[in-house]
Amino acid sequence: MVKGFFQRYWGEIGLVLFLYLVFRGSGDPAFSGSIWELWLQRYFFLSPYHAHLIVFVTRKTGHLVGYGLLALCLKKVLAKRLPVISPACLFWLSWGGAALIAIMDETLQVFSSYRSGVWYDILLDLLGATVFLLAVIKKYR
Repeated sequence: MVKGFFQRYWGEIGLVLFLYLVFRGSGDPAFSGSIWELWLQRYFFLSPYHAHLIVFVTRKTGHLVGYGLLALCLKKVLAKRLPVISPACLFWLSWGGAALIAIMDETLQVFSSYRSGVWYDILLDLLGATVFLLAVIKKYR
């Protein structure tokens, strides 16, 4: 019963969880890269350069994967709610939804003293959404 619930609603569950994490974390100092760099330096005895490198790569990979999964969740929800929509339209609606959320996320970070919203994170988010959506399209053709 629980398995069937998650199979049926994984798109909605993923979408709600992602939106919660994005909008909760946009202004939270715990999501700030400098906090994690200090933690890595203190507990793993890393140099500032290596700590920054690890945090940078982890955060940018998170952007790619996170927004890719968000786009897949949006695709699943839209496909269920709009069953007569064409695959191309479904792709662009999912991609556009991910773009809108990415722009809102980075805009919220601009107003936070702990975070820095930058335009290239939006491009990275959209790259992740594009790669994941294209991978799903190629898999099911």
